[in-house]
Amino acid sequence: MTIKSFMVYSGKPVEVLAKRYEIFYNQTFYLKRHLTIASFDDVITQLDTLISQVNDKFNIPLRYSENEVNDVQRAKNVTNNVHQEAIKKAGTPNPEREKAKADLSEKVDEYLLTNKSVIEAFEKIFY
Repeated sequence: MTIKSFMVYSGKPVEVLAKRYEIFYNQTFYLKRHLTIASFDDVITQLDTLISQVNDKFNIPLRYSENEVNDVQRAKNVTNNVHQEAIKKAGTPNPEREKAKADLSEKVDEYLLTNKSVIEAFEKIFY
């Protein structure tokens, strides 16, 4: 979940949520060797590749999806049956949510440009 998504979800200001992200990233840094870190896009588009990485890294036999396309469609079907407010709260992409995030972009970008500690904590993990 991005800061903008979290703002739409929670209604809290960027200052509060950016600090939460910074704390999360700093704590995660110390656990990095025990985790496999992936972007949300990779999780929903390359699940079997990530499972393979986890299996290799931790020498475990997690099962692969028997039909990844079908599994993704099943997840979408479940999501589509959820009430609109629940979709907004669950962080599921939809036009209303994307517009709300776009409306917050300038405010979040401005905050992150002047408060670099969140970006620095993020970069320790991902770079």
